[in-house]
Amino acid sequence: MPEMTSFDAKDFRLYVSSVKKWLNILGITEFDVDFKHEQINAAAEVEIDSEAKTAVFRLTKQAEITVKSLHSVDTLALHEVLHLLMGDLTWAASKAKERDEIIISHEHEVINRLIRVIK
Repeated sequence: MPEMTSFDAKDFRLYVSSVKKWLNILGITEFDVDFKHEQINAAAEVEIDSEAKTAVFRLTKQAEITVKSLHSVDTLALHEVLHLLMGDLTWAASKAKERDEIIISHEHEVINRLIRVIK
């Protein structure tokens, strides 16, 4: 059952810190990153522009959350950072009819980052 959850300024500071931590752990340095604390239709989200290499991470002020683990600000941050990690692959997949090699290149980028984290 969904629970209403609120995220205050302290939660937002933790979210920013957690996003930066996970970006560092995963070696994601090529994006210009911004943060916003505003009411959105999800607990958190990331807006990605793969071509411009920009990402805006948002944490809502209040949301109904159905997945218990997503009550954790750190878990929300990791979830959104993983969206950014996969963002280039998703963008490349949308261009697949034009250039299949882009998908393979980004797939290997993700694999190599995960290997660095796992080892």
